[in-house]
Amino acid sequence: MTDGDQKEDHPSGQLENQPTPLQQPSTSAETGNKPDDSISNEDHQGPGCMPAIIALAALTGIVIFITCAVMTWVIFQKRTELAIRTLEGAYLPQVEQSLLDPESKQEVIREVNDLLTKMKSGRFEDWQSAGIMQSLQKLPVFQWGEIQALEAAINEAPETSFSKEEKSESLKQISRLKRAVELNKVFSFDFETLLDPIRIPSPTTPGSFVLKRPLDDEEIREVIRRAKSLSDRSEIADQFHEGIDISEIFAEQVQRASILQD
Repeated sequence: MTDGDQKEDHPSGQLENQPTPLQQPSTSAETGNKPDDSISNEDHQGPGCMPAIIALAALTGIVIFITCAVMTWVIFQKRTELAIRTLEGAYLPQVEQSLLDPESKQEVIREVNDLLTKMKSGRFEDWQSAGIMQSLQKLPVFQWGEIQALEAAINEAPETSFSKEEKSESLKQISRLKRAVELNKVFSFDFETLLDPIRIPSPTTPGSFVLKRPLDDEEIREVIRRAKSLSDRSEIADQFHEGIDISEIFAEQVQRASILQD
């Protein structure tokens, strides 16, 4: 085979396009330098805006803390004013709409008005007003009216529903419950569970309850059982307790929760 034949089998174009062994390492070395350049650039970018974000968050937290502290201080300085607004705007209207008998209702309203007069005249410090409102919150004034309605239902029930003996026993347990309130052993939140069997959701005020009409005999008996349990827990003597007045308890609670500056 001649030299001319060999040149025809291997065209000059194909030989020129094939890389030589010496060229391949240099190409790979050139491409290998690119990632190093990118890493180097990222290393020199710095922390970015993260410190500014952290500083802003810390500053916001400090501002919120100071604002809450100032608001708390302002509220504590106006506790008497807040108590007056609560008594006039909420407490008195609730007493007027309660189921208290007319005499008890008028006596409680008189006590509330007397308390308002003393608060407005500066007879109480702010801490005293706060203590009075906490005591009144625990006193079952509104629930007392429901208990009076329960007593009336028992008294009016026919003997086919409640015998004389059962009526007497039921009224005795209610009197023991009142005595427990007088001794500061049963509170308004205890009455929420006590009166649950004879209550239904209020059709006019969301989240509140009203007394059922008429009261069911078995539901009345369940309330009496709960009242006895509360009285037993409070270690109240198992006998009739007469002459317990909610308005007198109200006045005593106010006196106990405060120091009058006469």
